[in-house]
Amino acid sequence: MNVGALGEHLARQYLQEKDYSFVTSNFRTRAGEIDLIFKQGNTYIFVEVKTRLSDRLGKPYEAVGFHKKLRMKRAIDYYLLTNKIGQSPLRVDIVSILLHSNGQISDLKHFENIEID
Repeated sequence: MNVGALGEHLARQYLQEKDYSFVTSNFRTRAGEIDLIFKQGNTYIFVEVKTRLSDRLGKPYEAVGFHKKLRMKRAIDYYLLTNKIGQSPLRVDIVSILLHSNGQISDLKHFENIEID
């Protein structure tokens, strides 16, 4: 399992332990990708997972910049349109994971309701 896939697996476990209901993973469009989609009550939660083996070049969450957020917004809009999701509340979260070389979590941060506009 590569680092990104491992991070998404760990993030999914973490969020399910917080009673988030898993919807799907790796929703891809030409406009962008959404790593994980969950629901909590009637709120859709779109999750970007960033995983690194080292923070030498910065924290994992710092890799979510303007262009990544723009691609996420386009992918979310497409997901809502194709799944006929009307006025349901939604939010965007980031799960940032730093791993030890053995694949164990060194640091996990969950940022809720980030701005993507």
